[in-house]
Amino acid sequence: MENQMRTDTEALQEAQKTFAKVQEDALLNMPMWMRLNWALNAVGQIYNQRPELMPDIDWDKVNRLLTENVSEYDFNLIDSPIQSLDELCHVREACIQASVLGGPWQRRICKDCGRTFLMDYSEVMFFERNQLRIPKRCPECRAARKERKNAYAVDCHY
Repeated sequence: MENQMRTDTEALQEAQKTFAKVQEDALLNMPMWMRLNWALNAVGQIYNQRPELMPDIDWDKVNRLLTENVSEYDFNLIDSPIQSLDELCHVREACIQASVLGGPWQRRICKDCGRTFLMDYSEVMFFERNQLRIPKRCPECRAARKERKNAYAVDCHY
């Protein structure tokens, strides 16, 4: 009887491992918004039911599941590793805005250096809200151009 219980327990553990692997594989084939919903739901349940376990959350695994096997578009939603429930909520909100409002990024080609750069939704909205033209230069070239202008202004005043 004891051998049967061990065998049943081992079979159950093996089935749980297989199920966890199937879940992970399914998750890795989901779009970013679904992954973020899953992560927020899983972490939120821990927070609501057992808040003392929050420090034990494996954020490296959460980040791997969120960033592995994603398109460049989705990957750009996460600009740094998520380390808290608040950060997870923020990224999920950005993803929802991106989905509802037609995408968080504008892919642009820099007028000066020719490199592609991305502008996120909040940057684009800032320029539009302030009735400014959307930049044609990447952040690096904009900074260099501003530095050159400032240096010229200083030279002209002396």
